[in-house]
Amino acid sequence: MALYVRNGKEAARLIAGPFAWIIWDANAKELVAVRDRIGIQGLYYAAQGTQIILANRVELLLRSAAGLGTPNLRSIAAHINAEPPLDGETFYAKINAVVPGGILSVTQKEIKLTRYWRVAAQPTLNLTSDAGYADRFRELLFKVVAEYVPAKEVGVTLSGGMDSTTVAAALKSVSPDIPLVAFSWVSPE
Repeated sequence: MALYVRNGKEAARLIAGPFAWIIWDANAKELVAVRDRIGIQGLYYAAQGTQIILANRVELLLRSAAGLGTPNLRSIAAHINAEPPLDGETFYAKINAVVPGGILSVTQKEIKLTRYWRVAAQPTLNLTSDAGYADRFRELLFKVVAEYVPAKEVGVTLSGGMDSTTVAAALKSVSPDIPLVAFSWVSPE
């Protein structure tokens, strides 16, 4: 909240990682709902007359008000064809999603959705060797992992594959003193 008080809607740009928040800004007489950059946390809304209903899951909206369960045939057809729904759409015609990296602003006059962040295409790397690509990948992996290291003990679920093991190794490389606990499971089969 303090970050919002200091920076307003720009606070969203300053947060890395998964989040969703809803704030009533009494000074601006505006409801502000923000979703993280890649959409890990859900944030959905439905406008009914003079009301707007928000929730972190579609199911909560369906339970909260009658008449929101009308199917969105375009999103259903896209799903059947292995395509994502259009930005902001859900499987329900009257329920919308705040897009990843989006800010929903609600005033008495309007409901407006804007983006504070988008994935940007990066320039193509033209390195001279496979080792060069491996070094660049390692550099980027360690940078990202370092941004998410908590101050306490960390638990990593090891699947037995390269991805979870690589993240665990990167975590110990960027923060060698942090206690690391590995979790794994085996099915009876």
